[in-house]
Amino acid sequence: MLIIKKSITLIAFIFLSNIVYAQNFKHDTEVFKILKISEWKQFKKEKRFYGSEDDLIDGFIHLSTKDQLSRVLIKYFTNEIVYIVKFKTNSFGKNLKWENDYPHLYNRPLRTREIIGVDKSVPPHRAIFWVKALGSGVSQRNACKDANNKTVYKADSKCRDLGFTDYKVIKIKNCKTTYDGDDCDESDGGGYSCPDAFAKFSMKVKCI
Repeated sequence: MLIIKKSITLIAFIFLSNIVYAQNFKHDTEVFKILKISEWKQFKKEKRFYGSEDDLIDGFIHLSTKDQLSRVLIKYFTNEIVYIVKFKTNSFGKNLKWENDYPHLYNRPLRTREIIGVDKSVPPHRAIFWVKALGSGVSQRNACKDANNKTVYKADSKCRDLGFTDYKVIKIKNCKTTYDGDDCDESDGGGYSCPDAFAKFSMKVKCI
């Protein structure tokens, strides 16, 4: 009789363990924390992050799976530039709990040494803007167009600050040009040197 009871207990334990394993296994192996710029700077400086204001109120750190990221970004971070920080779920052990399919981290901070990736997310409308530009071209008629083909520091710098590597021009307006003269001067090395037309204009750019 004792042997039967032990067998039943063992079978029940194995059955429950398999259920727990299956529940854990179905969840993602990577989770993400969305941080505002100030929170990311704080995290890097202190090497630990105990949570946002909302996290501290709720008593745990809100995390997201890859599939949940877009929903969370649209709902809570529509107008903000944020950092998306990636972690392995096995870094958190029993402190990571799945509630309504969302990962929540209890009773411990995030640590920089646990980070396995970081991406910067910029809302689409923040990556399109106007800049005032100066440049020069080979003719007065095409000065703004020619100048626009050259790297404009303001646009290039702002896009790089937002995490992009380049930009493209969408529109040019308020083009004003000046031209130093119509004649070409003979250069010291032979041939002729013609003055450029100088352009002042506004251009709408999109970071890419």
